[in-house]
Amino acid sequence: MTECLIPVANVDDLQKIFDDFPDRYGKEMNGGIRKRLVLSSLSKADDSPLVAWTWRFLERSAIGFEFLFFDGYGGTQSRHRAANSPHGRLGESADFVPLHRRIESHSPRPGLDLASPCFCRVVPGTMLVETMERIWQPIATRDDWSTLHDMLGAMGDMKAALFLPLA
Repeated sequence: MTECLIPVANVDDLQKIFDDFPDRYGKEMNGGIRKRLVLSSLSKADDSPLVAWTWRFLERSAIGFEFLFFDGYGGTQSRHRAANSPHGRLGESADFVPLHRRIESHSPRPGLDLASPCFCRVVPGTMLVETMERIWQPIATRDDWSTLHDMLGAMGDMKAALFLPLA
């Protein structure tokens, strides 16, 4: 894999990067999952199972990546909102129980704001193909750009809500 980089980089430097890549990847993945759920870190030993159970639940439930993070945002703080989401029944599934325990063991990070317009919606804004087709249809047929502008506003709300400083 590194062969393509040899003409532009020192081989020893490349090797150092790839030697510790698995550790760095794991650290970033743990931090990314916690950041997206807005949960504080307990320890590497506690964060790794959170990540493993997150992926396992996503694979088994087919909930969709964005919906788990939307419904689980802030962990215990979103319990009521998540229970009332279109995917609320998945919170009762046996596949969710181990992930739920891990989420509940982490406290929400400071700065969590569930009053954000982003979390006043029932479902998250997405850029999935179906969403883009729904947005494009009124533009193509009536030159009506209002749905696109609404989506851009929703994406701005999501950006403001999700980009909290790391704790």
